[in-house]
Amino acid sequence: IQLNWLCNSTGKIDGFWAIDWLVKLMNLYTKIIYGSSGSAQTYELILKQSPLIEVFQHVHTLIQNNFHLLYRSTRHAG
Repeated sequence: IQLNWLCNSTGKIDGFWAIDWLVKLMNLYTKIIYGSSGSAQTYELILKQSPLIEVFQHVHTLIQNNFHLLYRSTRHAG
């Protein structure tokens, strides 16, 4: 642990995560969860959308709560 940088993104006690884990998480959000696919996914678009990841998360939660869609908007019925 002495050689790792830690970040507390939540502000809670003992809410520290390694920086490399947070970078991987942001890559997941940027490229897979909130990113476009196919030819629409360009480097310029990724750079424009990456600061908005937190906004996307809050809007997604707001829609889930207001329409009572808890756990229904990210998984589809099979």
